[in-house]
Amino acid sequence: MRRTVIGIGLLALLTAGCGAQAPSPEATAPVGKAPAPVVSTTAVPPTSPGTSTSAPRTGPAVPPNQIDYSQVPETYPRSVWTTDNGRTVVVMGEEGGCAKLSGKVLAQNAEEVRVELLTTTETHRMCPLYVRNVPVSVTLDAPLGARKLVLTAKNGPY
Repeated sequence: MRRTVIGIGLLALLTAGCGAQAPSPEATAPVGKAPAPVVSTTAVPPTSPGTSTSAPRTGPAVPPNQIDYSQVPETYPRSVWTTDNGRTVVVMGEEGGCAKLSGKVLAQNAEEVRVELLTTTETHRMCPLYVRNVPVSVTLDAPLGARKLVLTAKNGPY
């Protein structure tokens, strides 16, 4: 008799404990369908326009007063440096998803160097939505030295 009472008590506890649980997503998923993935995001504090948190410099920085950023978006990173004794200029730019960034020297003379940052976007396919800062290198005929660097940004064919 005593065993029966203990058995009934344990059964009652187990039943009460199971009834208090919330159903898991796997238990409530319709038959034949996989449960939806749980998406988790982490808030990242925004960086102020013109700052970069990727691709550390590998050469001397070009002074900000030597660079004309007036023809690139305000949100573009403001990080430029040289390598190869000043003959290669590295500019941080933005690309992401189906958008790829390239650079080319448009003109260079004794006073200034004009560099175009071209964003080319692939079409007719699914593209992830992300933006990242990437270094773009261009090679000059002569070291940059004290010449003014004029940057332009352009979107390529869609």
